[in-house]
Amino acid sequence: MKSIYKLLVLCILAFLVACGGVEGRKVKHMEKAAKSFEEKHYDKARVSYRNVLKIDPKDLPARLGYAETLMKLKEWRQAAGQYRGIIEEHPESKTAKLNLGQLYLLANEAALAMTLAEEVLAMDGTNPKALTLKAGSFASQGKQSEALEIIKQAYTIEPNSIDTILLYASLLRWDKKGEQAVKLVESELGNHPESVTLHTFLSRAYLSAGQMDDAERELKILVELEPDNIKLKNQLVFFYEKNGKPQQAESVLTTLIANSEDKTAPIISFFDLHLFRGDKDKAVAMLRKEINADDDNHDLQFRLAAYFMKNEQKDEAQKIYQSLIESDELSAEKAKIRMAYLYETQGKPEESKALIDEVLLDNAGNIEALTLRGTLYLKDKDALSAVSDFRTVLNADPDNAEIIKLLGSAHIMNGDADLAIDMFKSAQNLKPRDIQISMQLATLYKQNGKPLEAAKQMEVSHRLAPENIQILEQLAQAYMSANNADKSELAVQRFIELGGDMARGSYYLGLIAQSRNQHEDAVAHFSQSLEAKRGAVEPMSGKVRSLLAQDKKKDALAWLTEVASQLKDNAVAYNLKGELLLSDKEYSKAVAAFEKAHEIKPEWWVPYRSHAMAYVS
Repeated sequence: MKSIYKLLVLCILAFLVACGGVEGRKVKHMEKAAKSFEEKHYDKARVSYRNVLKIDPKDLPARLGYAETLMKLKEWRQAAGQYRGIIEEHPESKTAKLNLGQLYLLANEAALAMTLAEEVLAMDGTNPKALTLKAGSFASQGKQSEALEIIKQAYTIEPNSIDTILLYASLLRWDKKGEQAVKLVESELGNHPESVTLHTFLSRAYLSAGQMDDAERELKILVELEPDNIKLKNQLVFFYEKNGKPQQAESVLTTLIANSEDKTAPIISFFDLHLFRGDKDKAVAMLRKEINADDDNHDLQFRLAAYFMKNEQKDEAQKIYQSLIESDELSAEKAKIRMAYLYETQGKPEESKALIDEVLLDNAGNIEALTLRGTLYLKDKDALSAVSDFRTVLNADPDNAEIIKLLGSAHIMNGDADLAIDMFKSAQNLKPRDIQISMQLATLYKQNGKPLEAAKQMEVSHRLAPENIQILEQLAQAYMSANNADKSELAVQRFIELGGDMARGSYYLGLIAQSRNQHEDAVAHFSQSLEAKRGAVEPMSGKVRSLLAQDKKKDALAWLTEVASQLKDNAVAYNLKGELLLSDKEYSKAVAAFEKAHEIKPEWWVPYRSHAMAYVS
């Protein structure tokens, strides 16, 4: 009995020790994750959070920490998936909802972000982060006035949030209160002296206002805050260059080259600086000198080859690629792919495919090679093979918007409109400011008989380029197809205000008036269109239709006779006149009009059809 008791005690102790050991490891991993995150070592933080979740997959702080780490690593899709999972199990988690809302804003899904903001506000009506998210959602939908009112509330409650400060300042600038925006950010720098985003905002605001000394100070601070960030140093370099301080520009780079272990990035920046100055020979000579001094630095060689490619010096680029292929196994794969691109630009698809096949034989998952091969398949009209390659790439890199666009193009070629739309919508979520995506979606929706969706996509394009008259014209056409005369009219009026073609603008206004059965107005607009472009087919036809709609056939005939006498080479006027005469059963006169149309424009088929009808009659 005692032995059984001792065994039971030992089992209990072993269990407690085991539990303590597991819990101890979990705490240790959490501490490591928190420390790595704080030190901005996000890859290490990810590993530590994963270790916690291996021990306890339901640990909420670890799941939130892991999701936030994925956000820092810009792995948006994975982060969103984590937050959705947390919300499903913990619908009360404000942090998960707010962070997922931020991801939705990045993906141009303002309505979804707004829903999450409202859910948090239902739990906590004065939550400043939720108010900021709501304001951001309004701003993303073009409702800046509403956004400004909401962000004021958020700032009053929590003036210490960088996200709130930035959005408030941005909306103040939208409201043409630039000085107030700058003062707001300046006043908050004391609380956030190391905020890269606040200093970046100020540097841009000072540049816009022409306050060059202040802009220079902010750019220098940014360089001090992130000394390893070559992009920030390049901003300072080109600031000096554009403001007539070439020596200071060069000094930044020479100092950086002298103090860097890896000199590649600053050397390339110096090369780009010479190119910016228009001194191509000096740029090439400088880079060749650096390559000769360090012929193992293949990045410099690839940069020089890329310059030669851009400047149509393909023989020079080919020499560099061939040298890399022959001399270095590590760089040979990349050089072969670059050479394949070169061959493709020279119209040598077979040579290009041969090099791609070499690469894929050794590395079947090479993303660049698969992408190029897929592109070549597209050019060869081999949609199915292109889809296969692009899908392989997408499996390895699911957030690659350019590949998604290519896959969408392959689906279009293959006649899979619905799949193409899905692809371009996914690409739009990743790149909401890519105007070509919204234009392509509008075209797809139009071709598939979805005018309302087409109009919505043209609205997206218009918001991205509000003064582009070609987009305004297509927006007007989209709303006409969707039977929305009011919005179409607004687009046309703006099109005309911005200097769009008066003949087309007036023609569209005529069509809009016709859609409202306002035929007198339609006639006036079509007449205005014809004043801007005499004898144009569409407004002539439109004017005749509206005159007929008012039972003014005689007026229409008289007008067409007048036009035909003034514009003796206008086949359209004679054809329309023939159509009206035919409807009045004046066959001989109709035939004469059609024959005149044939004489003026013998290749035009329309009068022949009506001419035949007149003979039959």
